Amino acid sequence: TSWRVRDTHFGSSASYGKNAWSEFGLMQAITKDAIAAKESITIYPENTFSNWVPLVSDAWMALNFKIIKNQGRTIVFGAEEPLGNNQRQAVVLVRGSYTDEYRQRIPVPIAMWGNGMPLNMFGKGTVMVGNKRAAVLVCYEQFLVLPVVESFIAGADVIIAPSNLCWASGTRIGSAQKICVRSWSMLFGVPAYRPVNL
Repeated sequence: TSWRVRDTHFGSSASYGKNAWSEFGLMQAITKDAIAAKESITIYPENTFSNWVPLVSDAWMALNFKIIKNQGRTIVFGAEEPLGNNQRQAVVLVRGSYTDEYRQRIPVPIAMWGNGMPLNMFGKGTVMVGNKRAAVLVCYEQFLVLPVVESFIAGADVIIAPSNLCWASGTRIGSAQKICVRSWSMLFGVPAYRPVNL
């Protein structure tokens, strides 16, 4: 299997994914993009979809997932799940030829954790993509030792590190994340894939 990263320029979640129709249109575009690629696995950034209700969204997107699977393709993408009580959770979903999911363990303190996103410190740290066990490090987790160690104790042999940096324009946060991900990759001797939304 071959992998590729697809950066996006969606801006903030306030500017896309406002309703079901816009997210469905986005999924159709992603489906076409994934099928057209020569690589079998395409990885998209954090928050590709901003309002993912699993039971509804998976059923609603089933046709697209089936098309992707029938073409021997897999997509990995970030989304936000509403949890009720004004809470939401960042997730990374694997759909197509393979199916798995990850829930962010450590959101950004104050801005996210404690402001509508739960702490899931000892949650599952990897997803299976084909015959690879991927350590998933969403945004802030890329800076932290604990989620990395947890993922590699679980047997990770590749890193998926999606980010949404539309809010960090003009800062060095993106460069710092890039350095961290590269360092983890070198330390553990595994490839890393880092899709970013700007």
